[in-house]
Parts: sequence; C-alpha cells; structure tokens
Amino acid sequence: MEALLDIEGEQVAENQTDPAFDLSGIKRVLEQSGVQYGIDEEACAHAAQAANNLPPGERMSELVARGTAAIDGEDGQLVMAVEYHRDQIGLQLDFGKIDFHQKGAFTGIDKGQLIANIILPTPGTPGKNVRGEEIKSQPGKPAVFRAGQGTKVEPNRTELRATRAGDLRCEGDLIEVMDMIRVPGNVDFAVGNIDCEGPVRVQGDVLPGFHIHAGGDVVISGVVDSAEVKCESNVIVSQGVIRGSRIQAKKGIMVGYIRESYLESEGTIKVVNEAINSTLVSADTIAFATSGRVVGGRLQAARHIEVGTAGHPNGNQTVLAAGVDPFQEFQAAKLQAHINKTVVREATVDRIRNIADPEHHPALDEMVSQQSTKREQHMEALAELQEKAVEPIDSRVKASVTIHPGVVIRIGPAELHIQVEQPGTIYHYHRDRGEVAPVDAKATR
Repeated sequence: MEALLDIEGEQVAENQTDPAFDLSGIKRVLEQSGVQYGIDEEACAHAAQAANNLPPGERMSELVARGTAAIDGEDGQLVMAVEYHRDQIGLQLDFGKIDFHQKGAFTGIDKGQLIANIILPTPGTPGKNVRGEEIKSQPGKPAVFRAGQGTKVEPNRTELRATRAGDLRCEGDLIEVMDMIRVPGNVDFAVGNIDCEGPVRVQGDVLPGFHIHAGGDVVISGVVDSAEVKCESNVIVSQGVIRGSRIQAKKGIMVGYIRESYLESEGTIKVVNEAINSTLVSADTIAFATSGRVVGGRLQAARHIEVGTAGHPNGNQTVLAAGVDPFQEFQAAKLQAHINKTVVREATVDRIRNIADPEHHPALDEMVSQQSTKREQHMEALAELQEKAVEPIDSRVKASVTIHPGVVIRIGPAELHIQVEQPGTIYHYHRDRGEVAPVDAKATR
C-alpha cells in the first residue's frame, strides 16, 4: 500500500557540480521498482533535497507513494415501517396511570400494507496499491430476514409487504402475517385487549374488563366473562356469555348460554342451551335449540323467535318480541325524543317572548323558526322510518316445549300476557283482530 524510499548518503567528488539526487532520478528509481500509482511528487522532491544534504554513510527514509485502500460495502438493513412491540407493561395514561388491559400483544396488518423497507447492501469501492494493482473490496451482506407466510418481497427488492390481512409476527429473523390472531389461552393481562381487522380465535376465556374488537369472525372456546366482543362478522362462543358481558356482531352470533348479558346482531342469534335474565336483539331471527330455554330478560327480533321453553314456573317476566325491528325502534325513539325537545323549546321561547321587550321579538321569532324547522325535519324522518316498519304478519314466536306464566309475547303492535302454563305453541299476529294468537286461529281471519 505504501512505497518507502531508503537513501544512504554518499561521498561527493570535489569537482561534482550537479546534485547527486534529483526528482527525476527518484521517480526513475520508483518506476524501476514497479511503483506507478499514488506517487507524491512533493515528498519525492523533499527526499531528493534531504538526500543531497545527507552526510556520507547516514541513512534516511521518505514515504513517497501511497495506494488507495479498498472500502468495503455496507451491510443491508431491514427498517420496520410498522410499530411492532410485544410484552409491554401496558398503556401509560395521564398522571402516571397505566391501563394494564392495553397490552399491545398484537399488531394488526392490512392486505398490501408496507411492513418494512429493505435497504440493499452496497458493493463497496475497490482500492489500488502503489504498483497500480486493484485491491478488491468486500461487498456488504444482505439484510438478514425471512419473508414468511402472508408476506412478500416486492420486485424492486426494497419493500416487504403483506399479502393478506392478519396479525404481524416477528420471531427471530422470520417475519410473517398470520391469517388470524390466535390466543392459545385466555385473553387476560398477559395478552391484553385485541383490536384488529381480521379474525380472532381464542382457545380459552375472555376475562373481566377485556375486549375484542375485530373485523373478521371471532371464535371463543371458553366463556366471555364481564367482557366485550365486537366484530363486523360472526361471533361464536362455545361455552357461555356471563356477568354483564356484551357481544355485538354484524352477521350473526352463536353461543352456548347467556346469563345476565347483552347480545346484538343484524343477523341471526343462535343459542344452544339457555338465556337467563339477558337481552338479545336481532334484526333477523333468534333461535334456541329445542331443549333450550329462556328465563327472564327480553328477546327482540325483527322476524322470528324460536325457543324450547319460555319463562319459569315461578312466573319470571320474560318478553318475547317479534315483528319489530329493534334498530328501527331505537332510531324512532331517538327521533321522537328530538321532536319532544323542540316542542318544549318552542313553548319556552313563546313564553319568554310574551314578557320580553318588543326589540327582542325578532331574535326570539328566529329561534322559534329554527326549532320549528328542526321539528319538521325530525317528523319527516320519523314518518319515513315508520313506512319501513317490519310487517308483523309473517313474524312468528314459537315455543316448542312449554310457555310458563309471566311470559309476554309481542308481535308487531300487539301483546299477549300468558296467565297459565301453555304447551308448545306457535304464535302470530292476527291482523283482523289486531292481537297475538296461536297459529291455529289463523283460519278465523
């Protein structure tokens, strides 16, 4: 890499006028030695001058050429584009509080989402020694990672993206997107709340205070205990839903049993065993197994209700309401409440106007006009909603085994209060009589 010129002082003849060493002579020596790259002419000139002044027999050395070192390439890197974390204590809140339910144990990924940027290794820059020979550089090593299931490296080799929605997992050098979030045990403080766009499968229970919010199906092998499950698809709970839990699923719900909890779905709700003192709301049908029973609480479905046994011999009030869209009823109740508020406000402003100075009348009249406009808008919306009301004629309430006293059967606008125990019966809305009646009575219409 370097050329070092070693010179020994010589005896100069008395009649010698030219210097013993000069720049051209030193360069000639270097050329004869094979040195042709990185020659420092200034150093060579200095060496010649110093050598000419060197006493006989003394030696000197001068660095007169220097090669160029090779620069090795930089290793590639993987730079995560997604915040990925595991095993954090919880979510830090204001004033030093920590929500231990927000564990951050899962990282939801959308299909096509960028997971990481891949920085490619550089080849390096070769060097050259003083003889002009190339010194090879070492290229950088590629970033160490494996693109697992649900991921792909883009053709440009600089991006790692998800090929499906799911849960991001990074184990060692393996990066993958699982097709669903799988919890091998309970949803508890070790796991934390789950918020994702894909499906979720829980092998254990969802413990008190935790929630699952998912875009795909949620399947729970154990119980939902004082917890919340919301999803845009279906929820299946193999065992039960208990102690004030709430389940809301857009497409449908299937559970083993419900106790003192709330279920809501735009689709069908299916119950295998029983519902005790619970509320079930469906924009379609609520169906129990033939051996299933409902005791206390309220079942409300836009189409049909099917149970095995309704009520209890002790006379627990149990409401079975079909032929009414529960969501439309809720919206209608909100509109009616708004209408009532505007009426009260109009009356209040009128009373103020009666005692106010005439100069304030225009402003008060404007307030009345605004409230009147709002009331008319709410009334129009309510009328439109009522036009879409479910036709109760096709709705049914069926108890396959027994209906106990205390059961209230509502179909459309009519109610039937069961006073004495009844055998298994199917009820419908008798339009001519405007009442709930057994299907056998349909012939009298």
